[in-house]
Amino acid sequence: MMVLDMFVRVLTGALLLAMPVGLFHFLRSHLSASWRFIRIGAATFVGSQFVHVPLNSFILAPLLKLSETPLQLDNPDDLSTQQLFVLALVLGLSAGVCEEVSRYVVYRYWIGAENREWKTAITFGRVTVDAKPFWLGLPTLQPWLQ
Repeated sequence: MMVLDMFVRVLTGALLLAMPVGLFHFLRSHLSASWRFIRIGAATFVGSQFVHVPLNSFILAPLLKLSETPLQLDNPDDLSTQQLFVLALVLGLSAGVCEEVSRYVVYRYWIGAENREWKTAITFGRVTVDAKPFWLGLPTLQPWLQ
């Protein structure tokens, strides 16, 4: 069982890193995408997390505590189905709002009107979405890098 667990962890981490890199390669080779927009997309996702995480910690956590739905899941079996639904809904909406507002701000102020074409939009949009697996894949492989 231990060998299978290690294999699945390594495979998961490798796929979480390889799939976004493969997408970046595809965008570069087929759409002639600029590295500039790939970097801007990755920075946008990371920047949205600087708003999203404190929003959850300092604003949503106290509000959820008032509704008796804790944000920290020490034991998920203690929560009812309704509490889990509320938690998933609130956390999902907060993530969506933070990411979409960050995309809007970058489209509006950073990318500029001269770069608004479909190739740029696809590159930027896919990278902001596919940056998540890449950043999730790094901690997955962290125990193997020590």
